[in-house]
Amino acid sequence: MKFVFWPRFEKDILAFTTTREDGFSIGTYSGLNLAYHVGDDHDRVQRNRHLLFDHFKMTKENTVIVHQFHSDIALEAKSEDAGRGFESFDSGLEADALFTEEKGLSLGIYHADCVPVFIYVPSVKVVAIIHAGEAGSLANITGKTVAKIIKKYKVSGQEIFAFLGPTLKFGHRIISQSYAEDILKQHPDYTYAVKGNGPEYFLDLMFLNFMSLRNLCVPSLNIDIYDDCTFENDHDFFSYAREKKTGRMMSFISIK
Repeated sequence: MKFVFWPRFEKDILAFTTTREDGFSIGTYSGLNLAYHVGDDHDRVQRNRHLLFDHFKMTKENTVIVHQFHSDIALEAKSEDAGRGFESFDSGLEADALFTEEKGLSLGIYHADCVPVFIYVPSVKVVAIIHAGEAGSLANITGKTVAKIIKKYKVSGQEIFAFLGPTLKFGHRIISQSYAEDILKQHPDYTYAVKGNGPEYFLDLMFLNFMSLRNLCVPSLNIDIYDDCTFENDHDFFSYAREKKTGRMMSFISIK
């Protein structure tokens, strides 16, 4: 199996995104599809999950997965939440971001083209994982999650580190002029993320989440960015923009 790792803190945390390499799914879901909720055969997805979990020695008893719905909700995950989202999509914690200070508790999200945002605060040993889709990014889920961590653990933005994982490059996230105008009407300060002059407009989710971090004084040098594109790399990644009916990767983070 092949993974995208966040190597900066590999001694302290495990942070990775899966790829579609290996696995038991077939057809448009071919490879390591880990999502129950996209139409794939349940038994194949379950076999994919066991393959992944055995590889990293993860178990139902040390994993919490979201029941995501493109919200701006961030929840603290605790040991009593372990097992949520393991057997089914609907059994997950209803949120699009999770954070924890509990050692060994793996937090997981699903994504194809959305931005997986990994957060680590070395000074207080806290990790977070964020599913930053279009709606969530526009609602500033990354900023809200980090602000919640800053407040709860009494840390500064300078203590936050982040990794923006595999996602769709903005050139493939095409939006209409009317939608571009609606975004800027609701968020006049998002001009840096809406690109183009017509007839095509584009939404840069990676940059939007990058600026959400910068607005909380997270230093640019604390933010790592993965450069490959989910749309362009069909060997490694599922892409809803490319295929519509497709599987999902997952991203996980835990404190070692």
